[in-house]
Amino acid sequence: MIASPSPLLELPTELRIRIYEYTLQYQGVLQRPLRASARRAFPGYVANVSLLCACKLVSQEAADVFCDVNSFRISYHHLCTCENRYPYRPFNAKRIRQLEVSNFMPRIDLPHLCEFCHDNGFGLLKSMSSLPRLRSLKVAFEDLFSFADFAPKILDRFHESANVHIQLPVLHLAWMHLVESRRGHSKCAKRLPGEQTMQRALEYLQFEANTYERT
Repeated sequence: MIASPSPLLELPTELRIRIYEYTLQYQGVLQRPLRASARRAFPGYVANVSLLCACKLVSQEAADVFCDVNSFRISYHHLCTCENRYPYRPFNAKRIRQLEVSNFMPRIDLPHLCEFCHDNGFGLLKSMSSLPRLRSLKVAFEDLFSFADFAPKILDRFHESANVHIQLPVLHLAWMHLVESRRGHSKCAKRLPGEQTMQRALEYLQFEANTYERT
């Protein structure tokens, strides 16, 4: 029995594209692989994505729009094959425009390195540069030590026109917590344990981060 075509195909192509953009665009970054908390973070996520299963033509059109209007995040641990024999291949990366790689920590102490860890982690950027539609790439380091070891080497090889952002989330989160504690300082007369030491450490880390950025 031949399945009937989707009613969407009766609409003009421009209108179908607008429908895809409205139903498949999300405010937050989409984590891959999909976590159990995604349904709570994005209400209607599963229902909207089921549009990709309407029919073959609708699936192709909607998949292009889905990858075009959304930002995606994947952990470096799911990409690296140095120790992970079963890496996660999250999507057709050739369609992605905005991608964030979290927990970036290249391996350098293994006899055989994967394509991403190769060349002190610059292999990741080489691989990402081959994606035809990629317009923005964020690389979030896993910790301060990996940032200090690899960030200067990678930044030295950046092309000025490359839209690549290097991040250190732990520093950002620490600053945010410190700011929140400062805001509530008037409500709480007691100083938090280790607050002064934490503040000095953050000032030092901020100085180091600014030094890397300038160089």
